[in-house]
Amino acid sequence: MKTLGETLKYIRSSKGLSQESLATEIISRANYQKIEYDKVIPSYDRYIDILNTLNIEFEELGYIQHNFEPSQRMEIIYGFDNLLSSAQQEDMKSIGIKCQEYLSKQKDQYISDIHSTLQAIIKLENTNNFDLAKPYVSHIWERLEPQNEWFIQDIRILANIFYLFPNYTAKNIVERLLIHLKKYKYYKASTKLELALKINMATFLILDNDLSSALEYINSANTQATESRNYRSISVCTLKKGIILSKQGKTSEGLKLIETSIQMVEIFNDQLMLKSYKNEVKDLLQLNI
Repeated sequence: MKTLGETLKYIRSSKGLSQESLATEIISRANYQKIEYDKVIPSYDRYIDILNTLNIEFEELGYIQHNFEPSQRMEIIYGFDNLLSSAQQEDMKSIGIKCQEYLSKQKDQYISDIHSTLQAIIKLENTNNFDLAKPYVSHIWERLEPQNEWFIQDIRILANIFYLFPNYTAKNIVERLLIHLKKYKYYKASTKLELALKINMATFLILDNDLSSALEYINSANTQATESRNYRSISVCTLKKGIILSKQGKTSEGLKLIETSIQMVEIFNDQLMLKSYKNEVKDLLQLNI
């Protein structure tokens, strides 16, 4: 792994820039040189100024610093963010092991929360018992509930565990999450996060037999998925809507949507997702497809 100074020098040299060209109103050439030689650590405002001048994002700098490979922390977060289904048991176990290895060397609240969340999801998937899964994440809610503001990492975690809590608490969490997400409208990945939250909430409401509210959430999610051309999420919304309509007695229309969602997944050739869809239909409608 490169030092910060070595990384900045690599980027600057690769862009054909001189040290003089990095000088701005808030950082002189001499001060920049000291940073590049790892003699001083830049203050936050100077750090951001350097990145803006180099046209490099903060996360990209870390990626370059690790020789264009993710750091152990980045690898864990990337794996967690890209889980598509609770059926991905082996992937979740693998990420969980990486969390344990990472946490054995240093404290990290977010990685600890990810680890607890994965343990809860795995327990729920294996036992279908909410009471057995909830203890893994109760401490997270106890810490975050009093906060006036929830930030993006808080939101990511809560979006994955809200359904483990009693109905009133779960609905309250989702309402607060959607309010806080509005503040992140122009922040990357917020759309994907909001979409996943609405789909998870719809699933929660289906299990709670609040079908009209579930339909509102899934229609909103489907609109959002369509606007962003997120075809996998469109297939999920189509499946959920089919299940809702079937449970409302609109069997013909519901089964047609379920079949459409199955066809979409077959086009993706995603066997894990297909298995997950079939299991969900079996569990919620007692129907083999």
